Amino acid sequence: MGRFFGRRPDPTPAIRRALRRRFLDLDEEVLAGVYVQRPGTNHATIGGAGNAGVSASTGIYSVSWGSEDEDHEWLEWGTAAGNLPGVDPVVAKRTIFLSVALTDTRLLLVRRSRVLRGRHREVFASWLLTEIDYLKVARGGNTLSIARGGAALVFEFPLSVKFLDRVYVELPALFDKAMAHARRKKAGNSGS
Repeated sequence: MGRFFGRRPDPTPAIRRALRRRFLDLDEEVLAGVYVQRPGTNHATIGGAGNAGVSASTGIYSVSWGSEDEDHEWLEWGTAAGNLPGVDPVVAKRTIFLSVALTDTRLLLVRRSRVLRGRHREVFASWLLTEIDYLKVARGGNTLSIARGGAALVFEFPLSVKFLDRVYVELPALFDKAMAHARRKKAGNSGS
């Protein structure tokens, strides 16, 4: 019953298992994992459900297309993501659903399948923690911002995560701790 009402379980163990063999180094530890998606996906989902409801109740095929502004924002996000250092532009254009894994050494963003959302396809970005300017979750909101090289990339949380697990809220604090540890480790290695 808990999966249908109230809080969803912490996605970190599921993300850890999914990424373990293909995307993580043997000595790498996943500290936190969250699901995110391209901005505008929630709005498109709700619009599609509304169209389906109208079609089912009236028997008349109902469809509405996104506005030019929405289409422009969608393309603009793909272009901005592709321009970030370390992101493959081809992967950025076809990405909708992602898993974000905060490890002890890097931030790993992996594209998930559109149909089988648990299946991870390819690396969207892999950045060392020391290369990231900040990671921020909007207070009371449903967005995650990751900044690198002066440019920020914004993701939204899935609509199904209405009652956010604590890992979504605590992600920036976990990131700050991991980055501080990585900087100390890097300073210790360079001083030797």
